[in-house]
This record gives sequence, C-alpha cells and structure tokens, in this order.
Amino acid sequence: MPCVYFEPTAPAADPLHYGTRLPLIEEYDGRCHAMSGAPAAIGQLRWQCCNQGYSLGRCSQFPADGFGGALRYSVTSHMEDSLELVWIEERDHAPFRHGSLHFTISTGCFLETGQDTPVAAQALAYCRSYLKRCRERCAASPCR
Repeated sequence: MPCVYFEPTAPAADPLHYGTRLPLIEEYDGRCHAMSGAPAAIGQLRWQCCNQGYSLGRCSQFPADGFGGALRYSVTSHMEDSLELVWIEERDHAPFRHGSLHFTISTGCFLETGQDTPVAAQALAYCRSYLKRCRERCAASPCR
C-alpha cells in the first residue's frame, strides 16, 4: 500500500530490507507528489512512508490537509501476454475508489490511459516486479 503521492521510478539501489514482500513487491526509489519541489525520499522515510503508505503524521512532506491513505494492487489474471490488475485506494483504512488495468507484457504498457501519475507509475512498477518474480520462480523451478 504505497503512499498515494509516491511515484516509483526504479527499484531501490540500496533497499533497506531486500527480499521483504512489499506492496509493490520490491522497494522503490521515486518522486513525491505531495508538494511542489519535494525532495526524493531516502532510507527509513522511503521504507516506512513512500513504499508502505499511511504517511499522514509520519512524513514531513505529507500535506496537513491530506487524508490517511494508501494504494493496493493485485493481479487478478495472468495470461500469456497480459496481466489484469485491480487497484484499490484506501482512505482511513477503508476502500475509497478502485479500478482495473490491463497490462500487455510484450509492449510493457497498459491499454488504459489517463490514470493519476502515482497510480499509473505504481501499477507499472507492480507489474514489472510481479513479472520479475514470476521469471525468478520459473528459473528456480520449471513452470508447469
């Protein structure tokens, strides 16, 4: 459940907890969209707030008039060249809004357009990390 203002840009170069299952599967570096000119988060802030969400009261960049929330992602269908992904935005620990996205593996793109930057970037990061884990599992133990 990454922060609703977090735009992941790449897997973290120096993850704090390598191999830990996170909302985006891997720990990510990225940009904050909570306020104009917000610096990139590093270390513990990136780990606790950006990658895990519910940053209200824990992150100095989080807007005072913001809401406590996070985004969740889950693959609902994995076909040969596509993933169907559902996303749910939570506010105060309850579902607020949701949607589904269709990811084409061969192009690395979603069929849908017009998502908020953090939602689109987080969904893309989730799909890439999901596929990376699938490839790692298949390499270790052939898929059947």
